[in-house]
Amino acid sequence: MKNRAERTDEKQTGTIAAVGPLLLPMIAGIARSKQALLEWVHQVGLAALAEVFEHDAAQLAGPRGKHHHQRSHYRWGSSWSELLFGGHAIRVRRPRLRATAGTEPQLPSLEQFRGADPVPVKVLNQILLGVSTRGYHKSPFYER
Repeated sequence: MKNRAERTDEKQTGTIAAVGPLLLPMIAGIARSKQALLEWVHQVGLAALAEVFEHDAAQLAGPRGKHHHQRSHYRWGSSWSELLFGGHAIRVRRPRLRATAGTEPQLPSLEQFRGADPVPVKVLNQILLGVSTRGYHKSPFYER
């Protein structure tokens, strides 16, 4: 019987050295894909946010370009507002409204979005790494 423990030629070290250069492009591709996915989510999120703001403005002041003599609010241009999105403060354009009494009401959805960011960057990275949301509190990146 052969004693395999005394074997000096290791077959796996040659395999690992050959696979290493093949993994580097794959890892770089994964990093680029992650960045592209985050950019796409950012663009789609901003477009959806603009639609939500327009819907709120239409609820208060009516549809854009339609005259309504008994309305309580009217459009008054647009303005920039800061919101937290993806762990960063971003500036978004929102419609401004004026009440017929002269006050400027806030859009209902704007106040909701001004709260804390629901998905901090650390949580997003954990989700992309495959940590389940049920097991997130066991993750080393969990902070209270």
